[in-house]
Amino acid sequence: MDKQKRASVVSDVEKDIIYKDNRYFLTESLFKEQMQYLNDNNYTTLSMDEVYAYYIGESYFNEKTAILTFDD
Repeated sequence: MDKQKRASVVSDVEKDIIYKDNRYFLTESLFKEQMQYLNDNNYTTLSMDEVYAYYIGESYFNEKTAILTFDD
């Protein structure tokens, strides 16, 4: 796959030098900031098994839940 079309978390330096105009590349510092926000605001992250259990009606979660996925 073309490097310019995939998404990734990269160092701040890499973003500035290599991926400056590519909106699909997120800096490590921004990713950490976003994860800190979830933590500071008491979000719970769900596993895919927990998501599936919710989907089929076997589990329920509070409003502050998040699912983190990374696709290659």
